[in-house]
Amino acid sequence: MSALVFKYLGADGNYRLLGVDCLISATPSAMIELPAHPIEQRSSVVDHVIRKPKELQLEILQTDFPFANSGGATLFDGLYNDSLADGVFGNEVSTTVANAIDISNSAGAPGRHVQFVQELEWLSVTGTPLEVLYKFGPLKNMVILSVTPTLGSNLLDATKITVTLREVQFAALAVERYKKPKIQQAKPKKDLGTQSPQETTPSEAEQVAKRKSLILSLLGK
Repeated sequence: MSALVFKYLGADGNYRLLGVDCLISATPSAMIELPAHPIEQRSSVVDHVIRKPKELQLEILQTDFPFANSGGATLFDGLYNDSLADGVFGNEVSTTVANAIDISNSAGAPGRHVQFVQELEWLSVTGTPLEVLYKFGPLKNMVILSVTPTLGSNLLDATKITVTLREVQFAALAVERYKKPKIQQAKPKKDLGTQSPQETTPSEAEQVAKRKSLILSLLGK
């Protein structure tokens, strides 16, 4: 197993492992974004930090006739304790499939490096999320932005490829149930039937006459 492997889920539900023959260089970048405007002095800076997607630029070499695996421990095996028999990747057990399929370390054949470039280009145009397993990995949800092979007279049965990847950040969707507000219904009025007018009592009639007499005296009548 090589020191750098691309892992992705195939259309048949099995994982594909696409390993490189030689990793020339790997340049990862992890950046954040801070606001340019001033923030309150005693506020927490972490509340204003925006994490930008991780990026990775690789320079790799792929050949038609790679060196055979001697069976010894490799950097990849030491980091991730990988076993194709039980499907363990990066100390995480894959429960969706029983085995992984290694499509990169087959016997040498003419055009092997061309097929490798075509596989990377297909993964790029389809936007397939990759898991990059290497020294500073694993990097998950990485998508290939560009694949640039270099041809030359000294690379007849091989090619040097520059690959640029960027992380896809997924947002968690929070679903809240709509609660219908309770509307208080007006209580129906009671039917009191036909009400007869109340007769004025003698005491009430006397008070009304006194008020009327007082008002007329104030008006001078």
